[in-house]
Amino acid sequence: MKSTVAQKTEIQQPVVNKGVDKETGVTFYVVKSDSDPNTWYQVRWNEQALEWQCNCVSRKPCKHQRAVNAVLVAQRQMEQRDRYFQWKQREEQDAIDAEYAAQVKEQERQAYRNFEASCGYYDHPWA
Repeated sequence: MKSTVAQKTEIQQPVVNKGVDKETGVTFYVVKSDSDPNTWYQVRWNEQALEWQCNCVSRKPCKHQRAVNAVLVAQRQMEQRDRYFQWKQREEQDAIDAEYAAQVKEQERQAYRNFEASCGYYDHPWA
């Protein structure tokens, strides 16, 4: 009877940590192994190959590379969402500021009209 081993193609509970190489300053990621709690795989970006490279023995792209990529995609999506909400908040504040400025301008005009009326002047451009 032939024995088959089910290969997991995705990490069950990904633990991805970011690190920086002290010598080169290059950012890399370590991904915890599903099968061995004491094993961490290192995933680095290779600029020449324009791809993530992992030090595991699995076929590439491996689940560790995909886990790092998924974490970075989720992080970018959160950053984009935050930037959108900040933009929306600024836009709403700008609208409030514009409305307030219009109200102040109208109050100034009304005060000027009242002043002119009290002095007997009625010749003004917005009458």
